[in-house]
Amino acid sequence: MDDFNVWGMPTKGRKRKQDSSLFGGGLGLGMKPPKTQKNPFNVGIGLRSDKEHERDSRRSFGKDQRAQILHQQNNKCAVCHRQLDPRDIEYDHIKPWADKGRTITENGRALCGSCHNKVSHRSRLKKTNKKRKSKRDNLLGLGF
Repeated sequence: MDDFNVWGMPTKGRKRKQDSSLFGGGLGLGMKPPKTQKNPFNVGIGLRSDKEHERDSRRSFGKDQRAQILHQQNNKCAVCHRQLDPRDIEYDHIKPWADKGRTITENGRALCGSCHNKVSHRSRLKKTNKKRKSKRDNLLGLGF
């Protein structure tokens, strides 16, 4: 059977390339799934290493890690050094997970609930003040 082009004319011995897209036809109507690249800014010129900027996929400490952290701290709060109540233990990243802190025992600490609230509130306040300061400096023309 002969193949025909868009205008109904037979193709002259040329075989059409089979289109394997979902909708077929090869008309290029934007029906094919887009080709995606993981990181569009990583063009392979060595400016950035993905390994040093990777974030742990796991945010919470595992059961073994929590037990090890508690043992290292002798079951005491890392801030106020009071004995920890098993119902009121909070595990915290020393370098925050949001700032690419790793979820490993060396980066973890056990805190009582009140100390955890103080520490997390203080770190959120620092971030907010830093943003405000940089915004204010940019408005005043001090941000270079």
